[in-house]
Amino acid sequence: GIPRHIDISFVGSIDGYGDREGYVRSLKTSTHHFIRDGGQRENNLTPEQYARIMQSSKISLSFSRTRNQRQQTKGRVWEVTMCGAMLMEDENSGTAMWYEPNKDYVTFNSVPDLMQKVNHYLSHPEQMAEIAANGKKKADLYYNAKNWWSVIFKRCGIKLPQPDH
Repeated sequence: GIPRHIDISFVGSIDGYGDREGYVRSLKTSTHHFIRDGGQRENNLTPEQYARIMQSSKISLSFSRTRNQRQQTKGRVWEVTMCGAMLMEDENSGTAMWYEPNKDYVTFNSVPDLMQKVNHYLSHPEQMAEIAANGKKKADLYYNAKNWWSVIFKRCGIKLPQPDH
């Protein structure tokens, strides 16, 4: 129920991530309302501040590469989709194992590609809302806390008590 007044956001580090800097620079010079904040090593946000930015965003970015350029599925993928923003992430095979590209989230492969897709989805809010809703629905259904902890406990050999009916 929070108004989505931020067009696009990225909550995470850019220091030491050369690939992210070009994307952020392009978004800062665009005409869109863009917010860049947070990161583990930069301007630490409280969990509430972190979530509020994503809950207030129409689109939120994630980048899959680590500082040494390895691909990694970031927790941000689930955080963005659970907050109901449309996830946009650089093309990678990791996130595509969990979500369907261009149905549950949108991929990009270059700064021009990102900018074209940001412009497209912000000018087609019904398409953006549909993709965001698909991502949220999948996150709520499959990647919720109950399912997460059930897998962890099962792998650890811990049997959970069954509720009385």
